[in-house]
Amino acid sequence: MKFVHSADWQLGARFAQFAERAPRLRATRVQTLSRTLALAAERNADAFLIENELVDEVVALFADYPDLAILILPGNHDPYSGPDSIWDRKQFLEAPSHIRVFREPGSWETNGVHFVASPLQQKVSTLDPSLRLQSLAGGLPAAAIKVGMTHGAIAIPGKHQANDFPISLDAASRAGLDYLAVGHWHQWQVYDDDRLMMPGTPEPDNFGQDQAGHVAFVELTEQGEKPLIEKVSIRSLSWERLSFDLTDEAQARRGVQSAIDEVSKGLENTVFRVVLTGAATPERLDAVKAWLKEQMASAFICQVRDESEVMLSAQELEAITQEHPLVDQVLRDLESIQQLLGGARESDETQRVATLNLGELQSLLDEARIPLSELEADHIKRARQSVIHKLRESMS
Repeated sequence: MKFVHSADWQLGARFAQFAERAPRLRATRVQTLSRTLALAAERNADAFLIENELVDEVVALFADYPDLAILILPGNHDPYSGPDSIWDRKQFLEAPSHIRVFREPGSWETNGVHFVASPLQQKVSTLDPSLRLQSLAGGLPAAAIKVGMTHGAIAIPGKHQANDFPISLDAASRAGLDYLAVGHWHQWQVYDDDRLMMPGTPEPDNFGQDQAGHVAFVELTEQGEKPLIEKVSIRSLSWERLSFDLTDEAQARRGVQSAIDEVSKGLENTVFRVVLTGAATPERLDAVKAWLKEQMASAFICQVRDESEVMLSAQELEAITQEHPLVDQVLRDLESIQQLLGGARESDETQRVATLNLGELQSLLDEARIPLSELEADHIKRARQSVIHKLRESMS
């Protein structure tokens, strides 16, 4: 028996953080599903296991592969909750016979292999959904190859939530299964002597998912034998995070250019997030953003996240000193406090002499009844930025 185990397709995901560019990401996931089905057929797989959300448009894709048994398990985002569920829509109820949606716990046999499934019927639960598989598998022939399907968090101490369908680390062997297909977390993971498999999402849907982008091609030769699992990369896009430190713009530009040159799938197949840090004048910040837009013009998506500070030029600082001495003193004090708390400093061209030491800061906090341990550099940074923005408005 050969089959493809996939999970967490997140078809129809909103990708709200990308606004008008989100439809491109949704379309890519459907295209990746189409390529994965074609791969399964090309490798003569007997079945294709899918877990989690689906949308109506993909039923037509499934219909194009009548020789491939397609087994669908509702997950926590779209559990089978009754007649109003997506799984009771006409497209699924009237789907071709090779497409099977497990709305209730049950079993299905093909080519001598028995698939037992424990679908989710609610969004949260403290119960292990794999426990149902034990009773289902117990009623099958002892010599039969048994494959389980369920959905939930692996019950690793300290790494799962109690109400997130915790699945025991030995769930496969406990139920007497040759393989247990699980979905939920988005990274590739294997447990229970290679019998409990979580392949992760076939298309990453956020940054930092280094072990995402795969499906499992599984081969079972006979009952009791360890499954042969091949990790097949199927993703279309790579997701890359970059930091652009405005305090060393030349080095930051070289870093961006190097990242562009090194992306594994090419610029046109990469989702970038560039985080701007450090301090810069508004004019310099605009110039950097324009440069990034030009460099990333061919990227699939480039999201620029501005976490920088507004920096006053030497001329502006001189004007404030002369025209707004009280505001100038406030800014100097805030700069001193930020530095004492370990916050980032401005570039040398605008850095000024500190006006407060730690003892003086402690005295001020004591008067205000603010514990030093509760004061963070980011609090002072936001206060200083607020003063600068108001000052700019008044001077414009």
